[in-house]
Amino acid sequence: MIVSKDQSAAIVRYYRVLRQINAPYRRLKLSGLNPEFMYSVSSKEDLFYGQDLMKVGLIISDSSAGENNDGS
Repeated sequence: MIVSKDQSAAIVRYYRVLRQINAPYRRLKLSGLNPEFMYSVSSKEDLFYGQDLMKVGLIISDSSAGENNDGS
């Protein structure tokens, strides 16, 4: 993660090597952001406060997380 000196922008990359079926939801908590600033996330339409991104994080799980795929 790279955060600009004025904390107005950040670049974060997350890579998943293999897909895990029935994996739990995962969150990526960011750091170094200004808690009062609003940040946009390229994969989402909403704006998020820096405080929320640092304390709650972003969900990085895909749509299969928590699903029951055994047919029952």
